[in-house]
Amino acid sequence: MQAFNNNREAKLSLVDFAASRGELVSDSAQKRETIFWSQHGWCPGSYVCQKEGKCKHRFYADEIGVPVAVAYAERSLFLQLPDGMARRWWKDFLQAIPVGADLDAAKVWKQLALYVLADKENGLLNFAVTPEHIAAIRGVIALYEQDCTDKEAWEIATDDAIIAGSSRYNGGRMDGGEANNQAGCEACDAAHYFARCFADPRFASEALERAGWCFRYKVYAQHMSSQPNPRAAVPVDKDGMVNVGAALLASGEWMEISDAGDRLGEAARRQHYERVSKHFLQLLKDSNGVSGGRRIMRRLLARFA
Repeated sequence: MQAFNNNREAKLSLVDFAASRGELVSDSAQKRETIFWSQHGWCPGSYVCQKEGKCKHRFYADEIGVPVAVAYAERSLFLQLPDGMARRWWKDFLQAIPVGADLDAAKVWKQLALYVLADKENGLLNFAVTPEHIAAIRGVIALYEQDCTDKEAWEIATDDAIIAGSSRYNGGRMDGGEANNQAGCEACDAAHYFARCFADPRFASEALERAGWCFRYKVYAQHMSSQPNPRAAVPVDKDGMVNVGAALLASGEWMEISDAGDRLGEAARRQHYERVSKHFLQLLKDSNGVSGGRRIMRRLLARFA
């Protein structure tokens, strides 16, 4: 599979068109989901396709000669990036892919997955809290590192990550300890989607999107743990009763602290997508070494044939 069918003019034309489509990005997240630069709409792996057999579930992968996981990873990041980056994202993405590169051979998706899962500073493994979290995420990492082709092994890893990521979160406000554990659960949830990519590479989209949430909960947990809990300071009289007014005031203060944690957490989640997108572009640029090396080898073989 050669990117852009090894046609430089086709790439240049597509880059220009994609750049013009990027200008349609606005501050409406809903509108962004309706914008495409390709001839094909995407078909998320987690939903039942409504196109009655007419869809090959490959998005634009065949259109420009890239793996399905790469196409779905690109779409996922586009939907999460801030407006300014999203407007130029398609141009940056297409420009980063070398003409004629073989992204399968360069293992771009594998490298991106391992970066998100196992990076020393920002990998999902850093968010694991329980032994079950650690084992589940390490299990998925090991399969990627081994280039495992055993379907059953991937299914087991998927199930292990789902079980480890089971959360008791009921939608209410969390304290620091609860949020820290939730970050570990979110990391396992993302890891299970990375494992599902073996059977269906479209899940690259969900894997990258879900990976950002552990950052939100972790930063929220750190914020809440660094702040005094005003509710704990509400005085109790000799009969074990609290003053209603004091309790309401403390509750309001705690909500303000929690809201600040939410804002910090959301900023961290968004920064994750920016960081991953930059790494993704670099992996694409570096993929030229694989295809370039093969072209040189073919030329040498032809010379001595």
